[in-house]
Parts: sequence; structure tokens; C-alpha cells
Amino acid sequence: GCKGPSVFLDKTCIHQTDGAMQRLGIEKLSAFLANSEEMLSLYTDVYLLKLWTVYETASFLTLHPIEHMKVIPTHMPLNFFADIVICYVSFPLALAIELATGFRNSFVVASACLVCPALIVMMRRWAREKAALHHRLSTFTVRTCMCTCESDRPMVYRNIAELMRHTENATP
Repeated sequence: GCKGPSVFLDKTCIHQTDGAMQRLGIEKLSAFLANSEEMLSLYTDVYLLKLWTVYETASFLTLHPIEHMKVIPTHMPLNFFADIVICYVSFPLALAIELATGFRNSFVVASACLVCPALIVMMRRWAREKAALHHRLSTFTVRTCMCTCESDRPMVYRNIAELMRHTENATP
């Protein structure tokens, strides 16, 4: 059998052009999620506005503890890259300060002057995104979610109802 972790990417594992195959994949989505150990979500500001991502997230959290779900905001890799660039720029700046002034701790000063403002900007952005996320969650309804293909909506609603029935029957 297969060794090591396997990955299920909904966009690539559920057929996107053959309607019959797509329906079969969608009908088995909760089985994929039930057999998953973890879920990784690449979060954007529209994540909780789309019917499919809400359905997948709710299904996973119905079947697994929240600790098994990892959420990575899509801006985090950019922040990481920006941090690396800032550190890279800090070194020659610090070297120039040290050569010009003889001050030996110039790397710390240069890093602080570049890193602190960047961190403040990134943390403020993340705080705004968290506030928007909390607002979306507090006003959330499935009926207002966007659905690219409106003909999918009844099927998703049926799947949600089936999952809820299954979950109610499974609880003692």
C-alpha cells in the first residue's frame, strides 16, 4: 500500500468538467474528510463567503477536533519573505553604520529600525483580518454563501443535511 502522507486537493481530486464524475466526487467528499487526519486551509477574505469552502470546513470540523485544522492566511508567506528581505537589507545598512560611526551594535539598531515598523504593519493587517473574520463568523448563514454554479447549491444542502443526520445518529 501507500506509505507516507497523502493529500486530497478538492479542486484537483474532484472532476471539474465531467458532471457525472463530479457528482460522485462531491457525494463522497465527507468520506474523504472523515478519513483525513488534518485539514489545511489557505485562508483569504472570501474563504467563508464561498459555499464549497464553508461546506468542507464545517464537514471537517463536525468530524474532527478543531486542533486538527490548520489555517494559513495567504499573506503569511509574503510576510515571511518580507522579513527575510528586511534582514538581508539590515546587514549592509548595519555595516555602513558601523564603518561610518564605529558603533559596534549597529546591526541590532538597523534591524530594529527596519523590522519594528514592518512588524507593526503586518500585525495591524492581521488584526484587521481577524476582526473581519470574527464579523463574518458572527453574521454567517449558509444561504448567503456564494456559489459559482447555482445548480450545485441543492446538492450541497442535501449533503449538509445528510452529514448532520449521520452525526446525530453517531452521537450517544
